[in-house]
Amino acid sequence: MVFNWSQNLIVFTNGHQLSNKVQNDFESKKIKVYTGVIKDLHGDNGDLESIELESGENILRNGGFVVPRFYRPNKFAEQLNCQLDENGGVITDSAGRTSANGVYIAGETEKAGPSSLMLAAADGSRAAFSLNMDLTLERF
Repeated sequence: MVFNWSQNLIVFTNGHQLSNKVQNDFESKKIKVYTGVIKDLHGDNGDLESIELESGENILRNGGFVVPRFYRPNKFAEQLNCQLDENGGVITDSAGRTSANGVYIAGETEKAGPSSLMLAAADGSRAAFSLNMDLTLERF
């Protein structure tokens, strides 16, 4: 998406290797990739001026995006024996049911990443409906 705003892009992986496909995609768009570890960010008064790699190389830049790592700050899902996917998200069916009997989940608690209030509310409504339906069927 950023490529639509500017073609003056550089990717810094901070020591992480890219797959050949991703590397080729960047090369086809003439996007330079630095795989070295970032040592420091330099700037003045909160404005980025350059990125220094551990190799000593200093690359001039005046802006950027950071891709955060998301994690669940508590271990409730694991303690309840909910199955997690490879990214740390809780595995659910389309109705918010987890692999642990009687445990329903919604919103950012389900996903290993950001959500929005509207999506979380919709997920919560869906899980609440499922819970209510399951209890009703169980009692009937």
